[in-house]
Amino acid sequence: MKKLLLEKFKDSLSAVLPISIIVLVLIVGFFKIDLGNTLMFVFAAICLVIGIAIYNLGIDLSLSRVGEKIGAAITKKQKIWLFVLFGLVLGFLITVAEPNLSVLAVQTGIDRLVLIVSIGIGIGVFLVIALLRIVFQIPLKYILLGGYAIIFILGVFLPEKFVPMAFESGGVTTGPLTVPFIMSIGVGVAYIRGDKGSQDDNFGLIGTSLIGAIIAVMILGLIYESQGKLDSLSAEASTLHEINSVNDFFNIVLSEAKIHLKEVAIALLPMLLVYLVMHFIFFKDAPRVVFAIIGGFFVTYIGLTIFLIGANTGFLAIGGYLGSTLAEYNKWLLPPLALVLGTVIVLAEPSVSTLKNQVRDVTDGAISNKTLMAFISVGVGVAVSLAMLRAITGISIWWIIIPTYALSLGLSFIVPKLFTAIAFDSGAIVSGPLAAAFLLPMAIGATTQVGGDVFTDAIGIVSFVAMAPPLTIQLLGLIYKFKERVASKVYQEEIIYF
Repeated sequence: MKKLLLEKFKDSLSAVLPISIIVLVLIVGFFKIDLGNTLMFVFAAICLVIGIAIYNLGIDLSLSRVGEKIGAAITKKQKIWLFVLFGLVLGFLITVAEPNLSVLAVQTGIDRLVLIVSIGIGIGVFLVIALLRIVFQIPLKYILLGGYAIIFILGVFLPEKFVPMAFESGGVTTGPLTVPFIMSIGVGVAYIRGDKGSQDDNFGLIGTSLIGAIIAVMILGLIYESQGKLDSLSAEASTLHEINSVNDFFNIVLSEAKIHLKEVAIALLPMLLVYLVMHFIFFKDAPRVVFAIIGGFFVTYIGLTIFLIGANTGFLAIGGYLGSTLAEYNKWLLPPLALVLGTVIVLAEPSVSTLKNQVRDVTDGAISNKTLMAFISVGVGVAVSLAMLRAITGISIWWIIIPTYALSLGLSFIVPKLFTAIAFDSGAIVSGPLAAAFLLPMAIGATTQVGGDVFTDAIGIVSFVAMAPPLTIQLLGLIYKFKERVASKVYQEEIIYF
């Protein structure tokens, strides 16, 4: 256990260090931020390193194991109503469990309860669709094509102010609790099926569920418009903390700690109760296994709480300040800076390690971690740069979203289907809490400074993070397919020669 924990710390340090160094150089070397906020950022970075390491250990011990067990149990029963029931219930519970939604709700003025209920229903419905797709072996590309067709049709009738919000909600919802749990359900289903195509169906549940979140918020937007509530929504740029003493520093940290200790406990408790109920009905695990999983939930609770304290005390305030200050100095510096930040911030998202491990296992090492992360990082960097360009110029989100998804959906009919499933899952995975707590306030700060509309110009940057991997990973799939074809041709020629 000690060796495993040290490995987790090593991985989290290498993930957080790049983004921390870049931001620290900016705030110390160029913007001369006061000592209190500088120390707060250093504290936040340390929290991220510790939090991610403990979180990843806890996930391995709890949510990943529980998800696999649930996926295997409902597949063994071979009853459609179980898939529907568990899809709806689990979809709603994991939405309630997602702390990212609080970050979005606070920054946009949407009622948190209304947002959670709406997205919970959407995620639940589309998780059912994702599970039934595996049961009936329907190709993922048709589900994606149908889902995004509905999104773009609804978008025609949706007020421009709410379009970025809908796409943003999809990216924000699939965070550090949703991702490992849903991915593990897919692993459990694939394990029980055990047929030739089961490994390809291992992925795709998260990418499909994300569609449900977008559609749900679009419907919410139409309701808001009919009730005349759109004008009441407001968003403000984050500002630096007022830290004049050691007491001020600790009061800020304690205030955030109280919020997240309660929030994460409320989030994890229903999922733990689901496991315990399933244990008595289906699993019948040995006492040592039950206690190990309960311990894993506690470890996850500690890790995620520490991570969120760091993200919300240091990164949120600094993000808003950097966005507004750079926009005031020279707004055209923001897109290239966003390119660099987007490329490295992916590494610090806590759910990314879950993705890397499952891709490595399913492909038997055919897709290395380095190759996967290189394609994801570059794609996200370009996407964040485009999002920041939109934030300072007011370009409509449709000019970027439509061509990107059209190309991604088109590629799904060409590349191996495993790559399509991994690609759309990756989009949901990399758009985690750090993107919401750092990149979003940075975009809001920049847009506010140049006099733009936060709702049409700034909100949506997390959705840009989510839309990059479906394109870049499928391009990796095209390269993989080409190499495989060349290798096969060379092999055949050698056979003929001999």
